[in-house]
Amino acid sequence: MRVLTPLLLLTLSAYAQAETLPSFLNSNDTVRTLPVPNLPADAYRPPTSKTQVPEAPPTAGQPLLMDTKVTIRKLQIEGGTVYPLAETAQVYAPLIGRETNLAQLIEATRGITRRYQEDGYLLSYAFLPQQNFENGLVRVVLVEGYIKDYQQTGDIGSVSAYVDKLAQKLLAERPLTRKTFER
Repeated sequence: MRVLTPLLLLTLSAYAQAETLPSFLNSNDTVRTLPVPNLPADAYRPPTSKTQVPEAPPTAGQPLLMDTKVTIRKLQIEGGTVYPLAETAQVYAPLIGRETNLAQLIEATRGITRRYQEDGYLLSYAFLPQQNFENGLVRVVLVEGYIKDYQQTGDIGSVSAYVDKLAQKLLAERPLTRKTFER
């Protein structure tokens, strides 16, 4: 009897079949069930106002290239609290008063950025803003980055106080150093 029962069930299983779904439940047939609009396609588009974009003013002069000649007569350094401005200006001392090109000026500015990075100020850098070097005036901007604010979203449980403590250390230091950031 034990041998006959599995054989009997095996022969009857060939006749067992699942019923097909009714056509209104077939998920593959969604295109036929969507309503068809009887309006033209443009009827759904909202009206747009006539927007006029002002043209950019023409730039004065030629674009500056790396070999553009510049004679530095006056150096204006903006920003920066880490190093004395006189010390920062020493980077440009060999260039002041003689004709140089823009590439050398940019390289001197990159030297200031390298000094910031080597001294551990990871968010600080120097750059030359857009200018035309009229009358030999060269502007250099020093940016000393820091974290102004932070936001905590979601429930992080019991570590919330620890994260707040770490964030307060980062918020307190201006400009931010790599040493503080990595701790």
